[in-house]
Amino acid sequence: MTYTGDDPAHGAAFAHGVPNTTWLSTATLVQDKRMTRDQLEAAGIRVPRGRSFSIRRGAPYAMAFAHELGYPVTLRPMIGESTIEVFESIADEEELSQAIRYYGRVPTGRPHFTTSSYAFTQILTPKTSTSTRARGTYRYLVEESPEGDYVRLLTVDGELVSAVHLQEGPWSATAQAREIVGQVHGDIVRLLETCHQAIPGMSVGMIDIKVPDATSAFGTDNIATVVAVSERPWLHVQHRVNPTAMAELADKVLQAGSSDSSSQAASEWAEVTVDFAFDGLSQVDRDCSVLETVAASSGLHIELGTRDAVAGKVHGSLTGGVGEVALFLELAVSGDLLPEPAMAVEVSVEH
Repeated sequence: MTYTGDDPAHGAAFAHGVPNTTWLSTATLVQDKRMTRDQLEAAGIRVPRGRSFSIRRGAPYAMAFAHELGYPVTLRPMIGESTIEVFESIADEEELSQAIRYYGRVPTGRPHFTTSSYAFTQILTPKTSTSTRARGTYRYLVEESPEGDYVRLLTVDGELVSAVHLQEGPWSATAQAREIVGQVHGDIVRLLETCHQAIPGMSVGMIDIKVPDATSAFGTDNIATVVAVSERPWLHVQHRVNPTAMAELADKVLQAGSSDSSSQAASEWAEVTVDFAFDGLSQVDRDCSVLETVAASSGLHIELGTRDAVAGKVHGSLTGGVGEVALFLELAVSGDLLPEPAMAVEVSVEH
């Protein structure tokens, strides 16, 4: 949890990057892709045709269903982050088999898994402490790959604030991306309104669609398919387009997470001091040493306070540029800073 100010009831508050103004039931719902698709489809929104299969016995049936759909197909976990561990444009049975084998590994041991997957119905741990296999009940979706270009839409309080055209999808770090929010047709705006009616309570939303032409009216040859919905903004694609514009969008997100309209924009902070509490550290003394070393090399000032080696907790404060502090904390929970990622971090902003 991160919040600004002395009281989390006032100012901006976020948990796992989700604004506190988003309903908990909504944040949980959208991490269950099957339920999300049911909600959207009931509202008349086109979603990819697909089915879910279990790791234990589902592979032969998944293969048969992919053949029925016709390649290429898309694979994604049934529950969890909407844009993580997605296998797009699988061309044949061999690629499909490889993707299924990837899901067969215990989630916390997979290279692209994130610990911010928190849907209530998901069990991430293996059946035994020595197993490296996902539980047999773990499920994944096999879906058709709709025609059209990938467009990532960002909404804040129901308003479309960004539309990024991604020819090769959001997973390529080098593919061309361009902002087209001023060019999208009104039909897309109306589609977003329907999405928010189907999934209420999402103050910030990322909605991915595939559509042949985002600038033209919907029709027989121009059908939009909603392929992903997320309760968090995922601003990295906007950063690729224009870092300055991304910072402005981040300020909008900050305001959306605030019950106080006077909350200070993040871009106005030259320097910030945060109090933090890391939880779930595997080796506290070793991890504290890494934190101190990385902070010093990044031009940040860190002060470590109380430690609990048994509970895997450490408290402290961090001072530096707002972007550098945010990146440091993000890397600590993503697994890119510590030998094993922190399971959670709670942060309060002093100034």
